[in-house]
Parts: sequence; structure tokens; C-alpha cells
Amino acid sequence: MKLDFIEEPELEFGGLRRHVDIRQGLRQFGPLDATEGAPRRIRIGIVGTQQTVDGFLQWLERCRHGIAAKASRQPNLFPDFPGFGDESPFRTEFEVDASLCRILAARDLRALAQQSHYGALVGGVEMVTQEVRAISEDGRPSVVIVALPPELVGLDEDDDADAEGKAGPEAETRGEVADDELAFGSDLDLRNMLKAEVMKFGQPIQIALPSTYDPTAKTRSGGADGKGRLQDEATRAWNIHTALYYKANYRPWRITRNPSDLKT
Repeated sequence: MKLDFIEEPELEFGGLRRHVDIRQGLRQFGPLDATEGAPRRIRIGIVGTQQTVDGFLQWLERCRHGIAAKASRQPNLFPDFPGFGDESPFRTEFEVDASLCRILAARDLRALAQQSHYGALVGGVEMVTQEVRAISEDGRPSVVIVALPPELVGLDEDDDADAEGKAGPEAETRGEVADDELAFGSDLDLRNMLKAEVMKFGQPIQIALPSTYDPTAKTRSGGADGKGRLQDEATRAWNIHTALYYKANYRPWRITRNPSDLKT
């Protein structure tokens, strides 16, 4: 048997400093496009019920001061989150304007429950899309957070779908594995349908489930007892903040380039 060992590629961070680990590179050197100038501001809008909007914003404020690592014998795999603010490695803060917060009406969500599965799915996507469009037209934030209420979380689950679902390529940017994704082979996917609609007017969004910021919330594949494969809080904070930084059109890192690649 012949074996080849492929070295893990280095990534470039602030000051073109290098590291093989994304989180350690950000912690030590900051984002690739960080400067010594004034800290950046990321304007965000948010759509959800009053409960999910308040819950997510409170969690962002909690993360601002850092999240402790979980107890683990693998501390390099599960590091603490260093925070997100002027004094953090990101040197970036969120701006949340009340005019960019849209609350979904409880009566409209109750009406969805009276429809067929397909009708509720399409109606839910349309309801959220209208609010995202309104925010985009009013203030054009960098990113709109869609804080899904429980009534919409389950709409992408077919009655016959496998309860575990499948983990998608963007699972690391969400609060749990396969959190807003259908089982493989299904044509109906709330996340993909919603993103397809908002792409028509070019507004970046980030979907956040209740389990992202509330550990007591029921996850897609289980309950609030840890059986739903919910990531630890520090890891969720790393993933969601890095995703928002990138979606705001900033560059947290890049793969180290060979100089010969830059000649054409």
C-alpha cells in the first residue's frame, strides 16, 4: 500500500499572517481585511416574531462579551469565542436600527397552520420574503437575519422524511446539523426557496433557528436534551459571527496563494 500525506493548507489572516486553523488565525491575527483604522460597523436587519427577534438580539449582545468554551479533552477543537466588538479580534460591531426590524404577525402564522403542508411552506416563504424586501428597500442593511419562529421551523420537514435529515455543506454556519434542510431527494426546502426569492433583489440573509440562541428550544432532529446534536454555544457563536462577517462583504481569510498564480 502506498500512502501520501497531504499537508493541511495554510490560510492568510490579518497582516498576511498565516495559520492552519480558522478560529486560531482569527483570534491571533484578526480578519484578512482588518486594518488599524476605525472599527467597522455591520448594519443588520431582522425578521421574526417579537420573541425570536428579542431572543436573537439578546444572544448577539451576550456573544459580544465572549462565550466560554465547553468542558472538553479537545480544547483546540472547541475553543472559547473571544467576542465581537471594537476590542475583539474582529474589530467590528453590529448596528441594529429599529426601523430595520420587522415583526411577523401571530395571526398570520396561525393562519398558515390551517393550510396544507405545501400551502404553508409557500405562504411562509412569501411572508418572510415580503418583510426582507421591505427592510432592503427601506435601509439596505449588510445582512438581514431571519429569526425563524417555531411555526416556520418545521415547514421543510416532509411527513415521510427521515427525522435525522442530511448534513449540508453549509451546516457549520448554522446552529445545528441539518437544521433547516430537507432529507436528501426532496424538492421542497424552506431555506433554499427563501434564498432563491431574496436573490431576486440581492439582499444577503442569514437564517437563525431558535436553537441557535436558545438551548432549551426544540431542535429539528430531537429535543432540547442534547439529542438533537446541537453544537456547543461557543462553536455556534464562532460560526454565526464569521458567516455574518463574510456575508457583509468582508474577508475573514483566504487560502495562501502561490505567487505564480498571480501572474495572469
